[in-house]
Amino acid sequence: MSAALLVLTPLMAFLRMVVGGAILHGLLWLWGGVRPGAGLPATIRATGYASAFLALASAIPMVGAFAALGAPVLLGYGLARIHRCDTWRGICACYTPLLLCCCSYAALFALALRLGSAS
Repeated sequence: MSAALLVLTPLMAFLRMVVGGAILHGLLWLWGGVRPGAGLPATIRATGYASAFLALASAIPMVGAFAALGAPVLLGYGLARIHRCDTWRGICACYTPLLLCCCSYAALFALALRLGSAS
């Protein structure tokens, strides 16, 4: 069991970095922040740096919670510097998945209230 965790943990961290970087690159493109010169590998690299920072900060008991709140801002700032775009575009690209999740939950909650009141 521990041998499987020893092999799968770095593999899953790598896949999370690549998939998360690809999604963030697409969102940065939607916000108009992708400029010529820095492509998808730069976005994946910035995602890796931010996830390493978050992993190191979460090892310290109370610092990890605050680092988790600030990690999207740090990642957005890094994306903005790598892609040479406005800082707000990078930060908006990082907070877009959270906004989409909140809107989806609100829509599902409203649908559940509507279906509950119809019966």
